[in-house]
Amino acid sequence: MLLLSAYSPYLGAIYLILAIGAVEVLSMVAGVNALGLFDNVISNHIDVAKNKGLWGKMLAWFHLGRVPLLVLLIVALAAFAIAGIALQSLIGAYVPAYAPPLAALAIALTTLRRSGRLLARLFPNVNTSAVSEASFIGLTATVVGHLVTHSTAAEAKLTDEHGHTHYILVTAAQPQTTFKKGDVVIVNARVDHLFTVIHPSSPLHPS
Repeated sequence: MLLLSAYSPYLGAIYLILAIGAVEVLSMVAGVNALGLFDNVISNHIDVAKNKGLWGKMLAWFHLGRVPLLVLLIVALAAFAIAGIALQSLIGAYVPAYAPPLAALAIALTTLRRSGRLLARLFPNVNTSAVSEASFIGLTATVVGHLVTHSTAAEAKLTDEHGHTHYILVTAAQPQTTFKKGDVVIVNARVDHLFTVIHPSSPLHPS
């Protein structure tokens, strides 16, 4: 029992990675991109480019905004689990119980920093908070969820003026309008965390 409890933080990290993977697979089956949507929601609350405080500098140091948040989280969890299990197996019996987890955390943060720099080159079009979501108004988007109505939101994908891909939640602007997966729409307004969309042939701001 004592041996199992010593490994529980690292096993928990592994279980969390598996849970994230399961959610992503299920969301893909459902026709959405959970990873992209999650990062888009997070970017509403964290502005790495404009935040000049210590918190913003720390997030930028880990390349948040250049690499999807879930990717960075998986890297950190994997590094923590691997380093922790290795350290616990090698020196766990000779040091205080808190030492291996702290050392594993330090290794995970270092790995996250270095891996983030490399991964940033693989995600040139990742959604970044440097682009104001107000600039999405008037852009063309493609519905990737199953059905969009006035009262039911679904996911849509758009490309901003810098070539970055964004995943947003959209609803139909008009009560009787519906859109299905693959339909091309125009973003015409934002309401809280949702965007409303219209047919490409409709006026952007009807009188």
